[in-house]
Amino acid sequence: MNNLPPQLRLLVVEDDDISQFLINKLLTDLHITFVIVSNGPEALEILRLEAFDAILMDIEMPVMSGFEATSIIRNSENTDIKNIPIIGMSANPFEIAQEPYLEIGMNEYITKPIHELELLEKLEKQIKAKE
Repeated sequence: MNNLPPQLRLLVVEDDDISQFLINKLLTDLHITFVIVSNGPEALEILRLEAFDAILMDIEMPVMSGFEATSIIRNSENTDIKNIPIIGMSANPFEIAQEPYLEIGMNEYITKPIHELELLEKLEKQIKAKE
């Protein structure tokens, strides 16, 4: 059911160790190539060094929130970075309104725990839209 490109590279920005473990297992099982960083500044630094097809961005993180990091990415002068699809992640099940995430420049929003089919659907949609 995975219709993603075989060499999909994904940047995961997540500060919580348990969430990192669960996302690591999920993405490994899906055979998706990924890198996990713990906060916004680390994400911005690695984006200067490596190319990624998409970003899974936690919303609430110390140091720099997912909103701040997304805003910096979207205002980047580097179009390769500026146009990367960003899927916001939150453990808040009551956060139904996606408008704040979309307004800041995220392409999608997903709640944790992440469900495999929902993640695949959102990644496929965003990768196709980018092509």
